[in-house]
Amino acid sequence: MNTAVTAQNTAAIAALTAVMAGASGVPAIAAPSAMSVPGLSIPAISAPAAAGAAPAASPVGIALPGIGASGGAMGAGWAANLRASWSNLKSFAGLGNITTDSQGTRWATIGNQSIPLDSFSGWANVIGRSPAAGMAGSMLAMNGLLGSGAGTWRGIMEGTAGGAMLGFQAGGPLGAAIGASIGAEIGLFEKLFGVESPENEAKRLVKQLYSINIDTQTAKQIVSIAQQKYAGHVSVAVRDPDVRKMLMLYSQATGQKMPLSAATPQSASLVEMGGRLYQQATYVNGMPYTFQSNLPVLGGYATGTYPSPGPMMLQVNVQGQGAAQFVAGQVVTPEFVQAQWSSAAAGSNGRLQNSAVIQQPGLVIA
Repeated sequence: MNTAVTAQNTAAIAALTAVMAGASGVPAIAAPSAMSVPGLSIPAISAPAAAGAAPAASPVGIALPGIGASGGAMGAGWAANLRASWSNLKSFAGLGNITTDSQGTRWATIGNQSIPLDSFSGWANVIGRSPAAGMAGSMLAMNGLLGSGAGTWRGIMEGTAGGAMLGFQAGGPLGAAIGASIGAEIGLFEKLFGVESPENEAKRLVKQLYSINIDTQTAKQIVSIAQQKYAGHVSVAVRDPDVRKMLMLYSQATGQKMPLSAATPQSASLVEMGGRLYQQATYVNGMPYTFQSNLPVLGGYATGTYPSPGPMMLQVNVQGQGAAQFVAGQVVTPEFVQAQWSSAAAGSNGRLQNSAVIQQPGLVIA
């Protein structure tokens, strides 16, 4: 099935290229033999050049449509090109081979199947089996299940629609139902097990950590930084200092408020004026901030507040007899001081200073 879809996409791209080539008057260029697929005829990537006029020289090796001496010849050439382009476009949409029988019924032939065009369902059937529908279905399924929509409700809908379009080409309405079911099931499983694209992961983590919403281009830039510096780990890249600075600028440019990090050092400024002490605001990206303090702000204007890193904690471990003395409030006892002095004297710690204090009080030793 993948081989057939790939072949259809190849033919669709060739037909689309022929449309653009025909509009520009580029002459026929046969498809290379390396692109041939057994059982599939790939159209020439071209449109006929204008008849009856000599081609003009082209510096890049592409023959341009001829322009005759008279305006009529030039108009006829462009008209032929437009007709060829329209024909290629109809083939791309599945409407290139339409005939009318003796009863007046119109029939469209796709591959070895003829479909009557006597109702809306007939037209939908023809267009649904066209190379254009195959290309659209492949793009929807790839983007919804493997691209930026993976793991999202939008991805589920795109996978369902793309699966239905591909299934319709393979098996008609029944194939469309099967393809839609498969696409929906894959999308739901991705949603259930938390599968998401790197861009969506970046958006989710930025929202969670910094309370701001970013667009897809910014998310792609974060993913690129993750691939360059952190082996693809987006969860690490969103905490990068350069990424935080970028997100700060992005939040201000989009009118969002991003909280400052308490782990980032910030400067403080104190000013004495008129016998009073004031705190002067410092700036981050053009916005004034001050620390939480009882000091008034110089100038009296409103400022943001720097986040506090939180209170400091001191942990003390006591064991044995020391625990009993600690509970009793006898942390530094005379016994403790004497034991420490004796230990220092035994280690010759401060012997010179002690001797000088005993013999000549007030003596300063350099």
